[in-house]
Amino acid sequence: MILSWWVSFARVIRGVTLTVKENEYVLAAELYGQPKWKIIRKHILPNVMPQLLVIIALNVSWIMMALAGFSLLGLGVEAPQAEWGMMISEARPYMRDNGYLLLFPGLAIMIAVSAFTILGEKLRDVYDPSHLRV
Repeated sequence: MILSWWVSFARVIRGVTLTVKENEYVLAAELYGQPKWKIIRKHILPNVMPQLLVIIALNVSWIMMALAGFSLLGLGVEAPQAEWGMMISEARPYMRDNGYLLLFPGLAIMIAVSAFTILGEKLRDVYDPSHLRV
């Protein structure tokens, strides 16, 4: 899943990097003669990392849902490995008699996805420039 999702991360990070690169303090550091690696480490990375953290936190929930869906369909991990989607898939035949076998993996998925979504929302609120206090 990560091999296919990195493209969206790279696109956003590239856009933010190009925006930060045009700021006056980066241009001043270049005129001052700072090496490229130092400019990247001191000026560009601190401004790019918050956006990267927000994107990762928001997309982890989508990746978790996709992995659980693939495992539910039988396209995920195999039997010795524990995975919530596979647990739900294996509990389907016993759904009428033992509904809790479906309940607990479903609740675990719901709690984990909600936690990462809330974390991403809070990170976005913290790093959003429109919410900065002056």
